[in-house]
Amino acid sequence: LDIFVCGDQVRKGAALNAVQIAEMLL
Repeated sequence: LDIFVCGDQVRKGAALNAVQIAEMLL
């Protein structure tokens, strides 16, 4: 369960990073 939650957090973090990078490019 901890591994699943950790993976979910990593996915959310990656998504947020992608959004921030896109905003920087814009």
